Amino acid sequence: LDPAGIGYSAMAIGVGNAVGFSLNLTLTDRIGAERSVAYSTVATLLSYLLICALSFCNALPLHTALVATILVFASSEFGFLAAMAWVTVVCPEEAGVTQLGMSLAFRGVAGMGSCAGTACALVLYEAGGIACNAGLAALLFMACMLSSPQWDQEGKWTLTGV
Repeated sequence: LDPAGIGYSAMAIGVGNAVGFSLNLTLTDRIGAERSVAYSTVATLLSYLLICALSFCNALPLHTALVATILVFASSEFGFLAAMAWVTVVCPEEAGVTQLGMSLAFRGVAGMGSCAGTACALVLYEAGGIACNAGLAALLFMACMLSSPQWDQEGKWTLTGV
């Protein structure tokens, strides 16, 4: 990318984060943290699938790539913030775990996941381009969605064994 492309990309990341933050502020209290996490996970999965599909286009316009980037960052920021709220809701206080302790543990695990993703990203990009990164991210999101979360009889989204 040239300097203008880098600037547009940085703007798209900022806009995506602001949209995700706004979605969290407006939706999480209304629909609940569990549903917010579920919906944002699906939205992030679809965003990564979109990037994967768009990466196979030869002449992809910059604005299309920027919109896809905004969607990824908006949905993942919404999901991260909703998950923080959800973690405090499911905090096992009867086991002596405080909400602060649960929030710090969540941030630690999220940070380690971010580091692991960053460490793998360049290797994956060199091996298969952006399609490889986005495709693997979509597969990981799909595996997480299919392996642990489920809807219970009351229509609430829960984790297996929790």
